[in-house]
Amino acid sequence: MEEVARLLTFIPDKPCLNKRDTGRFRLARTATSTSPDSRNNAGLANTSLDGSSYLVMYGGERQSTPDFTDTWTFGGGDYSLPVELSAFTAEHQAGSVLLKWMTESETENLGFILEKRLQVPGNWLPVADYRTDKALQGHGSTSEKHEYHYTDKAVTPGTTYRYRMADVDYGGKVTWHKEVEVRVEADIAKIPAEFGLQAAYPNPFNANTTIKYDLSQPAQVRITIYDVTGCKIRDLVDNHQEAGYHTVGWDARDENGSSVGTGIYFYIIQAEQFQKVHKMVLIK
Repeated sequence: MEEVARLLTFIPDKPCLNKRDTGRFRLARTATSTSPDSRNNAGLANTSLDGSSYLVMYGGERQSTPDFTDTWTFGGGDYSLPVELSAFTAEHQAGSVLLKWMTESETENLGFILEKRLQVPGNWLPVADYRTDKALQGHGSTSEKHEYHYTDKAVTPGTTYRYRMADVDYGGKVTWHKEVEVRVEADIAKIPAEFGLQAAYPNPFNANTTIKYDLSQPAQVRITIYDVTGCKIRDLVDNHQEAGYHTVGWDARDENGSSVGTGIYFYIIQAEQFQKVHKMVLIK
């Protein structure tokens, strides 16, 4: 009668059946062999006998021991299971982006790399990776499910981002997975009803003062300082900005980095059709 060995345990000398080289595995069984011959056809299969479950392993050489535990040596082959990704999502949450993913299994996984870009085409920018963030470290080799998450706080309201994720194996191989897209919406509660320019504080000031201004919608903004003669001293702001409440400081220096003298200065904001001027006094 041909041998069918029932296996109670499957104990690899190395973690999981996933090595690309020759591996040695211990197979414990409940019954001795009815045939002195070992199977030599490489393969792995599931079978059953009288309703019982069996794991039948073929191939290699068998070395029997007195405790009826056989050690089988299998030839080289690629038994690896890649990192199997079952989900990767990006969600806008309170001014940040929450990235979540789940793996069904992992093989020699050091960890993950996250990158993003603002538009397509565009350069991918680093977000985080397993070398600097413990939350992105992998679980090596495992057949169990694992969930991961990372919060990207370096985002701008009103902007759409694309994210991608890769796993890195023990050999340094980087495997990229699918991309996801998410838009970071502006918080309506944090958007002023109209454009505005607030009084500098402190005023009068000695070395530094702060200027607050409000944008009810995205706009090209310029804030410029002039002296009492109308001579331009410095541009504090000159770029496109999103809607919201903004702040900029002035250290009483001109565009060359030189300190200006005691006196009265004016700061003017221009944003779309909005324009307003305020006065401040520098005392040294």
